[in-house]
Amino acid sequence: MKSSPEPAAVEGWADHDVQARSRGLEAYEKTQHLVANQLVEIDGDRASGETYCTAHHIYRVDGAPMNLTMFIRYQDRWLREGGRWWFEQRRLFVDWERRAPLGDEGWA
Repeated sequence: MKSSPEPAAVEGWADHDVQARSRGLEAYEKTQHLVANQLVEIDGDRASGETYCTAHHIYRVDGAPMNLTMFIRYQDRWLREGGRWWFEQRRLFVDWERRAPLGDEGWA
């Protein structure tokens, strides 16, 4: 299995929090997340929002490539301190998921 690069730091999360949140991704050869439809409401130094995402996770079962497709939503709360925005909370919701063979064509 290929190793993935170190996770990027996210303001407001300690490094160990980012690493802990990313650990589950080690099970996949590749991932791709398409982020869309983000709505943010700002109220002074606080904000909240929701972001929709389609996530693909490539893994193998008995050597055959598989694709876990997930339609997910992040619900976030942020706080502005010292002119910078920080995550206060991030909640993940999985609206649905599908596991299917990837097939040989187009696999790189």
